[in-house]
Amino acid sequence: MPAVLHDRLDLEFMAGSHAMFDTIARQQWNVPIHAPLLDTPVIDACHAIPSHQRVQDGVYKPLARAALHLVPDFLLNRQTKTAFTTRLYTGLAIWWQTDTDRSEQ
Repeated sequence: MPAVLHDRLDLEFMAGSHAMFDTIARQQWNVPIHAPLLDTPVIDACHAIPSHQRVQDGVYKPLARAALHLVPDFLLNRQTKTAFTTRLYTGLAIWWQTDTDRSEQ
């Protein structure tokens, strides 16, 4: 599969997942899911770089590292992801409600 097509399919899958999670979070808990790295200008900038140049041996997240100078190394070096599970949404909803209740006092 050509790299450009592979990149597009990856992006469409990610965007579809994000849209689904956002819909669920808004309906269930009235909490929007924000993904600023999926904004059109960011995606356009990433696609302007050929896929073979987006990878560096031994460097995790080379584009983020180059673009986000203010992000701490411990975040850029993180190689795990958190699954968006019911437990995570429940925890976020509880935190959101508790934080909202505190701010209203």
